[in-house]
Order: sequence, then structure tokens, then C-alpha cells
Amino acid sequence: MRYFNVTFLFSACMLLSMSRFSLAQSSPSQSTERGKDLYEKYCATCHGADGTGQGTASIYLNPKPRDFTRGIFKFQSTPVGALPTDEDLHRTILKGMPGSAMPSWDRLTDQERTDLIEYIKSLSPRFSTEKPTDVMEIGNEPPKTPKMIQDGKAVYALASCWSCHGKNGTGDGPSASTLKDDFDRAIQPYNFTRAGTFKGGGSPKDIYRTFNTGIGGTPMPGYDEGALTFGKEGFGDLANLSDNYAVDEIREIKRFIERLPTQDQINQMGVADRKRLADQMRWSLVYYVLSLSNPAKTQITYTIKDHALSSSLTSGIAPFTDPTAIQWNDMHGADLALISLWQRDTQADRILVKSVTDGRSIAFRLEWEDTTRDDDAIYFAKFGDAAAVQFPLDPASDPFFGMGDTSFVVNIWHWKSWWQKDFEHYAGVSKAFPRNGTDFYPFDVAGGSRAEYFVSADSAKALSKTWNAGWASGNLISAQDKKSTVEDLNAKGFGTLTSQGSGGQNVSGKGLWKDGKWAAVFVRALQPQEKGDVVLELGGKIPVAFAVWDGAYGDRNGQKMVTNWYRLTIGGK
Repeated sequence: MRYFNVTFLFSACMLLSMSRFSLAQSSPSQSTERGKDLYEKYCATCHGADGTGQGTASIYLNPKPRDFTRGIFKFQSTPVGALPTDEDLHRTILKGMPGSAMPSWDRLTDQERTDLIEYIKSLSPRFSTEKPTDVMEIGNEPPKTPKMIQDGKAVYALASCWSCHGKNGTGDGPSASTLKDDFDRAIQPYNFTRAGTFKGGGSPKDIYRTFNTGIGGTPMPGYDEGALTFGKEGFGDLANLSDNYAVDEIREIKRFIERLPTQDQINQMGVADRKRLADQMRWSLVYYVLSLSNPAKTQITYTIKDHALSSSLTSGIAPFTDPTAIQWNDMHGADLALISLWQRDTQADRILVKSVTDGRSIAFRLEWEDTTRDDDAIYFAKFGDAAAVQFPLDPASDPFFGMGDTSFVVNIWHWKSWWQKDFEHYAGVSKAFPRNGTDFYPFDVAGGSRAEYFVSADSAKALSKTWNAGWASGNLISAQDKKSTVEDLNAKGFGTLTSQGSGGQNVSGKGLWKDGKWAAVFVRALQPQEKGDVVLELGGKIPVAFAVWDGAYGDRNGQKMVTNWYRLTIGGK
């Protein structure tokens, strides 16, 4: 199998239902015009105003957004290269693409999604001259059995899936580093062991569809009936497997081959029998691939409406200010899908969010997987772990979920692990470069530097500020006496992130890394007085989004994982 990257079709920049959808009675031109307005509001930031995939956000995304002008889509019920059906596009827009930067747009109505699709189709001339062909139908799933999984392992080997995805499905096959998409951009084979992030959908039928039709614009071919109806005499001695499969595994594969029909027998089969044989192969492959996934994880959905998020009413916030407080155990949480803007093979595909309020203040507890603790980002060549909570200043607004836009400002609370470390043990220049040959560093004040041995603490701080212009000017990044592990910021689009400065910091927080997970708590008054702070109303609802940075992957700035907007009820049960 030459590459089952379920990479991302950052596709229609909105979502759709696999179920039946109703189409309003309106002319195509009216629908297209309405779709254009929706596209410009929700999709153009990534896919570009002209649909070429070169929107202002595209430089922050890998893989890149889909180029709609070519009329080539990744996940569909038609063969690779053929046009998708409207229902294919609806399905992607409704569900999003787990494991990619394409979010779910289930907050749109069926009619809005229909209008959006009409406009997307107008961006490519192919839709005016061609029609979808050979639309596949998926029958009932056969029951999963140990024999089917064992057969699927043989099909995986014989179809050379291992050459890209690796023998164990981890995406590290011998051809993996050579793969490129239609734009000659390097792409990464999908890691089947990452549960719940199949971009074309994680159900057996979704994976069956992808195996059948392939992934448009990538080296992943479709495995139709012709590719999966092979005779037993065509495989030789399987010497090509000897470097990757053990002797006993090859022996099992040979037993599978012996049960296959000969090529003459296949040639004499009718259409129905050939389809039945190919389906047996394909379903076995589906169940084998699913068996490689982490059984402790379930498929994570990108949809918004089926993830209720509320801030539970409690008698006091104080017990919840520590991420390890047992009071958090009794609070309801929601697992929200993390959207990876810069694709990599991380296990952090979701974030667990809990929140409480006492009517005066609000607290959030975020928990996410991170196999390494990276909290020593004390100079520019180092990167640390971090998390953020984001709100629109206007609860009724609908800004872009990636740091707002020019029309709508967002308020961001940014917790940083390296700021957290400052509270536990100050780390300065001497910590970053322990073998330096300099005798005196006036910067290292808070941790008991040499300056404190010769002058008072206040004088030492003044002396340090003389040498540290950033600290002296009020830059929180340079400050060596931070009051919180969380920075309060505002943004109105890419490149506009602005700190509220030393006088506007009113969010407190604390983080803890343990057993491969971070947990971080954010606390703030519901109704602060500072300019630029979102005002939260008890009993009200407001959009909220979250972000995570992983220092081990070099995450910083726009290279991160984010969630879509979710509706938070403040003071719910």
C-alpha cells in the first residue's frame, strides 16, 4: 500500500453530515452567491479568496490547505481523480478531518453547507463539464473475527502497505521518506497506531471507503476490485518480506496464499463473485488496520454540538486553584479534539476541559498528553510546553478561531511552563549556560545572584534593570519577578498578539506535569475592570477555545494545536 496518509484535506473549511441532507428550493446562482459570503467569512483565511489554498493562514499550516480550483479532493466515494459527490463534500464539512487542521463546521445549517458547496464547486471549471462517476456503495459490515484480522495482516503484507506505513503500522516504512504529494511537497504516511485520528473518518465503513478510492492528490492509490483480486501464483517466494517479517509470519502469509483461488479461477468468476472476493480482502484489511490502534483511545470527533461544555456552580473557587485538588475529580469534563496546525506524530489529539465558578470568579482545568516535560525555554533556541484559553471580547461575535480577526478581538490567557518553573526555582543566564566563563551576571537577581552579595535586594533589582532593558521597559518576557504563570493578552488576527503589560495581568494559574500529562489551572474574576478583558456573566453563554504547545516538537507562536470554538455555559450543573 503506497501511502495511507490520512493527511489533511483542510478541505471545504466547513462541515457536513453523512446522513441525508435536505436541499432548499433555490436556484444554483442564489445558492452560490450565499455560499460565497460564507466562504469569505469562514474558509478564505486558509483556502484563499480565490480558492487556491494560499490564504493568510496557509503559511502556518502543514499540510497545506486544499486547492479547490483543481477539483481534486482527498476523501470521496468516487475513484481517485474523479469528482466527489455533494454528499462527500457535505460529510467532510460536517465532520471535519480529525488529526488535521480542518475543523468541523456543524454549527452551520444544512442549507448553509449546501450553499457553501455550490460556491466551492464554482471555483473549479471541472464541475461545469464533468460529473461524479462510479459512485461506490458500501454494504453491511461483516462481523469482525480473529481470522479476519489475521487475513488482513497477510493482505497488508502482500499489498505492500508496510513499504510506506511500516510493518507495525507506525508510518516508518522504507519508502516513507520519499513520498510527495501532487505539488511535490513531502508528506508523511499515516501512523495507524494513533487511535481516533483517521482524517477520512475512523469507522470501518469510512476506512473501507478510503481503501477503495484512495486519497486524491497523494501517492495513496485506490484498492478496487482489480487490485484485490489476485491469484495465488503471483507472489513467488516472498523474499521481499524477509527484511521486515519474521519467519513464522511469512509462513502464515504463505498459508493465506494457499487458500486463494488461481488466476484462471478468478478469470472465470462473474462480477458478483469477484466483488465478493475483493470485499473479503478489503474488510480484512480494514479490521487489521483498526487492530493496530491504541485500544485505550476512542475516535475523537471534531463536531461542536455533541460536546457540552459548562462551568459548574460551586460555593468557592479556592479549593480548585491547584490542578491536583481532589475537588476536580467530581467535576464533569469534556474531551475536545485538538486540531494540529503543523502535522506531526503526536499522541496529544484531545484536551480534557473542566470548569467551575462561584459567581465571582471562574477556574478552568486543562489536561493533555505530553510525554516530555519541556519547561526550560529560557533562551530563544529552547521551546517549552504551554496552554491557552481564548474568548471573543464580544460573546455574540463569531471571530476566526485562530486568534480572531480584524473585525473581532479575542482575549487570550496563556500559561507557560517556563514561567511556572520560575516560581519553583528561578532560572537565569547561569542556569542556561552553566559552564560560561563570565565572573559577574547582574541579570541573575531573583535566584540569589552575586549582585545580592554586594548590594541590597532592591539595589540589585535596579542594577539588573540597568543591564536588562526589556525588564526595565515592562516587558513581561524579560521580567525576573513575574506575578503569575499566565499572561493576559489580546489579538485581532495573525501577527497582532499583544500583551496587556505588567499592569493588566489578572489571571493566575498553576501547572503540573506527571506521568506523561500536563494539568494546568487558570483562575480569574468573572467581571474584571481592566480594558481588553472579556466580561463573563453568570448564567450566560460564550464561545471558548483552547490551545496547546509542545516544546519537544519546537512548538511556538502559530505552530501549535488548537480547538474550534465551543459554547461554554457559565454556572451550569
